[in-house]
Amino acid sequence: MGIDDNQVSRRLRSERLFERPIDISTYVPARDAARLEWGTWPIIAFEGTLASMRLLLKYEVPYRFEEHTRRLIQYLADSLKDLGLRVTTPLNSHGAILTFEYPDPYGLAEFLSRNGIVVSPRPGTIRVSPHGYNTIEEIERLIDALRTYVKSRA
Repeated sequence: MGIDDNQVSRRLRSERLFERPIDISTYVPARDAARLEWGTWPIIAFEGTLASMRLLLKYEVPYRFEEHTRRLIQYLADSLKDLGLRVTTPLNSHGAILTFEYPDPYGLAEFLSRNGIVVSPRPGTIRVSPHGYNTIEEIERLIDALRTYVKSRA
């Protein structure tokens, strides 16, 4: 990064990357504070991320995930209420996270983990983060495991 001609600068100038190698024999220090930087940025990772984001937007993935996760969250919230568990996440604004109160969140998280279900215990609560890759069947599996655990503790 400390040189004037680098992949990041080329990207900012809308040049094609990697079309020509950087010639270190004609080293010219950067004209700005970048001359103080050492090492290189992972430009390949940036380009891959940019391409992925374009693809996701092209197929409206964020909107599809939002609708899908909203259904998962609502189904989970309704099921938790049926089990007598208090949902602490506000459901009037969308987020792919749901928390609910449980007196022994670490014990519950351990039980769920042994059953192949990953949640995040917090003091007094459990955090569940369903997203686009989750299915309604997985939420049902979580609910069944919760039902089993809650009944065994009653």
